[in-house]
Amino acid sequence: MESDEPETHYSIGEVEELLDDISDDDYRKMILSLEQLNPHRAGCTAEDLYELALDKILKEDRQWPKGVKRHTFIRNVVRSLIWSKVKGKKDGLSQATAIENIDDISDLDLTADLRNDENVISKAVRELMDVFEDDAYIRCIIFNKLKSFKASKIKEICKLTENSYQAAMKKLKRNARQMYPTGIDYWRDGQ
Repeated sequence: MESDEPETHYSIGEVEELLDDISDDDYRKMILSLEQLNPHRAGCTAEDLYELALDKILKEDRQWPKGVKRHTFIRNVVRSLIWSKVKGKKDGLSQATAIENIDDISDLDLTADLRNDENVISKAVRELMDVFEDDAYIRCIIFNKLKSFKASKIKEICKLTENSYQAAMKKLKRNARQMYPTGIDYWRDGQ
């Protein structure tokens, strides 16, 4: 019994056709776009994650909704992969703290996620605060991010408009990326 409703996702044949015609230029643009997601925090390169995303798509682990552009869909799959890998590392570290025998944790890479080390985070925050010692708005943002406030609350506390908040965050992240090219745990905006 077939449904009269139109398919909402591409079939595997349609997916293969959509992925077959990726030009070198499209590939380069995609990799540059994926670099913006900071794939290194997942311990991978943008190229590795791109290949993994294509593999997941072709194995139908990820269904491609019709109407979603190729670039957008692949980028979203990669974003999901990064999140899964980062979360997996954090879960591995959480489990490691519960293990009593040090021999039981030999398979875990406890140095892979230094973002959880309070000393490293504290040092990074101090260095960022020093860089922005003359910028009260960015210091206010950093201070309130440490309190885990959402963007809307920070804008209210720091008396920032949406545009000035976004500009300050862009400046903060740009400087943080220059200071820590291999990455620190960038703050996410919860609106």
